[in-house]
Amino acid sequence: DSESYARLRSREVVSQRPTSAFEHAREFSFRHALMRDVTYDGVLRSRRRQYHALAAQWFRSVIDRSHRPDEYAPTLARHLAEAGEDAEAARWYLRAGSHAAGTFSSDNALMLLDAAERLAPPDEQDLVFDIMLAREPVLDRLGRREEQRAVIDRMESMSDLDDSRRAQARLAEGQWLFFHSDYAAAEPVAAEAADLARG
Repeated sequence: DSESYARLRSREVVSQRPTSAFEHAREFSFRHALMRDVTYDGVLRSRRRQYHALAAQWFRSVIDRSHRPDEYAPTLARHLAEAGEDAEAARWYLRAGSHAAGTFSSDNALMLLDAAERLAPPDEQDLVFDIMLAREPVLDRLGRREEQRAVIDRMESMSDLDDSRRAQARLAEGQWLFFHSDYAAAEPVAAEAADLARG
């Protein structure tokens, strides 16, 4: 409440920023990172999860108002993860990683996609596949061939995928073969991918 904020400001624990990155909002920050860390560590873990869930809910409302989901995706994902909503956090990390990849921020993209993979429930095969699919072209761009090959193999080995995802896995395999000049092997793989895509 306002009285609590006033006491904290008078003790120089927090300060209000001149402007906020969020429309119709006031923004406060701890004056010292150590004070922030000590305060956070002093909150019970169960309470932390509740507060992170509230923060995630607030960021969802910010996204709804601003229509800028990519900008806030990493922050929302982090709060969802801390709130224990792993699958939803993974989806938002995937979105953030895909956006970073689209802006050629490859290292950041891989970091975000790593977070998505860690959080994705193993039984959500479509989500796990989509994370692999987003990772593969980033590794290709960076020339990290062994990791790229491992990702393609993993996508190819996944079962219970719909035809669209199977087509994408086959396409990635075909592109790998073409890049490595194995044109004879690439042609039937590309044809299979096309058949799957047509359903």
